[in-house]
Amino acid sequence: MSFVKKPSPSWSSWSYPIIAFVFNYILYKSFPAASSSDVIAALFTIPFIAIVSVILTFIHKRLKKGNHRTVFFQIFGSIFILLFSIGLFVSDEDNKPAFVIKRMRAIENGYVPISLNDYFLDRHPPNLEKIVAAEKKFYKQLTDTAYAIWVSSRKIDGRYIKTYGIMFTGNGDPITTNPNLKIEKKVKDGFNFIEIINNDTLRFTVNRHTENNIDTSTVYPNGPVLDAWVHQIERDNNVDNKFWAYGLFHYFL
Repeated sequence: MSFVKKPSPSWSSWSYPIIAFVFNYILYKSFPAASSSDVIAALFTIPFIAIVSVILTFIHKRLKKGNHRTVFFQIFGSIFILLFSIGLFVSDEDNKPAFVIKRMRAIENGYVPISLNDYFLDRHPPNLEKIVAAEKKFYKQLTDTAYAIWVSSRKIDGRYIKTYGIMFTGNGDPITTNPNLKIEKKVKDGFNFIEIINNDTLRFTVNRHTENNIDTSTVYPNGPVLDAWVHQIERDNNVDNKFWAYGLFHYFL
């Protein structure tokens, strides 16, 4: 009786492009890219990843044609495609997937205390994880539509000197996370908000129908001009509804 040795199971040589496509799809669906458009970011990276995956496919075919074992090459090629895709992922320097996961773990393990005011932080990295955690922790206290106030000084470029939130109750009265904010009586369809910051008076108006806008106010001719950026926030249209990684983070918190 003669026995015929069966060939060891082997992946298809075209598995590398498939792995690259599926993994990059998951990557761009899970984490925010640096560009405002994922399409623009993908145009810079996908051609390089496609070329590498085709090269791996060609090498795989050559090895298989020469009756060489391909199992180790399959493992190496697949891991290389994953690492290569992560390395080329277009994101902000401090918002690489590894950094995002690290910040998520720090919040999940309680290393980073979360307050209600974190929900109103600037909607950019590295604040996104705090925003999601605050939304989960204080969900019942949040209104469907709220307003983040981001205060900036024209003497300090590139960052906000203060952030806080304003929400409206069911009867239309405003509440704020800033204890130093003075609320004036209702004016027309809105309320005036006043705060003294470093001897400057910041004044702006918000109502329940306000969309994104900016109010500028200062009372001292030699003082810095303060800008109040009013940003509308919808509770069910947050970052955890846009990216899979943040959705999972919100679910498991």
